[in-house]
Amino acid sequence: MKKGWYYACLVFGLAAAWLVVDHIAGFLPHEYFFRANPGIEKYSGVNVVSRWADLSFFTYHTVILFSLWTVGLFLSFAIRIPRLRSICTHEATVTLVLTNYILTAVLATAFELAGGNPTFGLYANHNAAWHNFGTNILAHYVFPVFALTVASRIRTVGRLTKTHVHYFLAYLLLYFVAVRLTGMLCYRIEWYPYPIFDPELLWQMLGLPAYTPALGWILLVCVNALLAFAYVGLLYAVRAYSRALARRAET
Repeated sequence: MKKGWYYACLVFGLAAAWLVVDHIAGFLPHEYFFRANPGIEKYSGVNVVSRWADLSFFTYHTVILFSLWTVGLFLSFAIRIPRLRSICTHEATVTLVLTNYILTAVLATAFELAGGNPTFGLYANHNAAWHNFGTNILAHYVFPVFALTVASRIRTVGRLTKTHVHYFLAYLLLYFVAVRLTGMLCYRIEWYPYPIFDPELLWQMLGLPAYTPALGWILLVCVNALLAFAYVGLLYAVRAYSRALARRAET
């Protein structure tokens, strides 16, 4: 990797770290939301409950991973740390970063468009509307483009194995359980980042009539199983793409 690129990794990595810290530290109570929705008991989507609830969004996990990866790349090349370089350039690491970012960008866009009135963070009642809009574009579109560009310029080492995939799926399961528990127990209302964490909210989002808990949970399990299956497929698709790039670079 040329010197200019690993300095660019440092800049983007620090920008990603700033974004996470800025959103958590700068959270403002959304009392207007509760005044506009008296008696509300459950909600998903926009964080209206706690500064720490931002960590329930998959986007924030992806941005943190991206920050660690890019800063790690800078350190491993600038200071020449072989062990760190082998981790940051390992096929499993690069595949995980790209897969999470492709998934984040696609699903974030899909959820915005499915909402019927896309805002991409430009909330009309929020004092920091334009700030949210800018950081949403940065997190969901600018960072993933940079990640794809960097991945095309580094030579990966090692191989993505089934063991790696099992670890990634275990992380997703832990993520689901943690978000489900915090959503039920930790906020002033029951709150989830996405409808896929709550059967009733998912049922409503799909416009299905006559909600019943049993059918709702069956639907929730099926939808999340399909997402997990798609996640694994995307992992292998990204791996194939990375290997194709590597073969092209060798010819």
